Amino acid sequence: MMNEARHKVGIQGIGVAERACQHAFAYALERRQGRAPKTRGGAECSISDHLDVRRMLLSMRARTDTLRALALYCAAELDAARHAESSDVRQAAQARADILIPYH
Repeated sequence: MMNEARHKVGIQGIGVAERACQHAFAYALERRQGRAPKTRGGAECSISDHLDVRRMLLSMRARTDTLRALALYCAAELDAARHAESSDVRQAAQARADILIPYH
């Protein structure tokens, strides 16, 4: 029961990270700063056109997506630990879930 509660708290954290990522992407598209290279007209550009900002945004997206995938894998292990037909499969799934969900 506590593993599931800890897992749900982790999923709430992923939700907060996803929303922060969405806000960061929207802000980067909206905020104008600097100029595009002269080859592209030299007009004012959004900060999402700056390579370092783009790197940070993509890093946020990659981490959020990775956390989501890990949470889904952990949920599948918790389900297998509870509902698998074989005792060996249940024990192995519970061991993997215990590694994924810290309790200290």
